[in-house]
Amino acid sequence: MTYSDRYLAFMGMAPKRIPHWEHWSCPDAETYLTGIDYYEHPRLCRERLRELYPQLGLPIPETDTPIPRPDLDLQGQSMSTDEEGLRHVRWGDKLTGHWDWGVRFHSLEEVFAFSPLENADFTDFPMVSDGKQDFRSEEAIYQRYRQRWPAEWGDKAPEGEAVSVGFYNTMFMWPLLTFGWELFLEACLDPRFERIMDEFAEINRLSCLCPAAGQFRHLPRRYRQLARADLLAEVDAQVHLSALRGVLGHPPRGGQRSDLHDRRACRCLCG
Repeated sequence: MTYSDRYLAFMGMAPKRIPHWEHWSCPDAETYLTGIDYYEHPRLCRERLRELYPQLGLPIPETDTPIPRPDLDLQGQSMSTDEEGLRHVRWGDKLTGHWDWGVRFHSLEEVFAFSPLENADFTDFPMVSDGKQDFRSEEAIYQRYRQRWPAEWGDKAPEGEAVSVGFYNTMFMWPLLTFGWELFLEACLDPRFERIMDEFAEINRLSCLCPAAGQFRHLPRRYRQLARADLLAEVDAQVHLSALRGVLGHPPRGGQRSDLHDRRACRCLCG
């Protein structure tokens, strides 16, 4: 069976070409590189870009329907101010947004009284990115990820299939998004903040430390919510896959992995 470079890389089988993932969000670059206007012909533009750089594996829009051009450009008006006095700049073919990070917390006492694990349903929490999810159980996390793949796969992906999931919140992002910048800075060096960071680390262990298929059987149960499905899982938590294999693939010298080692590994990998 011929395996993709991506699968070989996930499995540590040293493909000749090292695959990588690119977050492509610069319409002006696409227009410049392809000679096709991204806004007038988004599908044709992206098809040409894939011809030029097939290794990126960029998705193709379903239609060639024109995309509205942003009001802001890169030469004249590069920033706007809305009715609330908030400033916006270009972000891809749209505009940046604003979030009231830490709006629920008003004092250090409220920060130190908070338990991420006891309040692990962040679905309605005022934050951005991957934090707005239910982290109360392995089953909830597993079912959320599992729905991304065909139901007919059951609990085992087809041989050689390279599928992946992503979880973006690093250990630095969690307290920043939850408490806001000012309260985070005031609290971060206080010994009482260690418990909070340990609980955020536990959420990240549940959510993003999912090793390649075939290695998960040797890991503690808390790592298996995705790996149990025998699905090859990529970790997108601003970590290196080689570091993941090194930290999770083998226990430390002289014995089994300890909870302290797990916590240090999670903090190393997740920021």
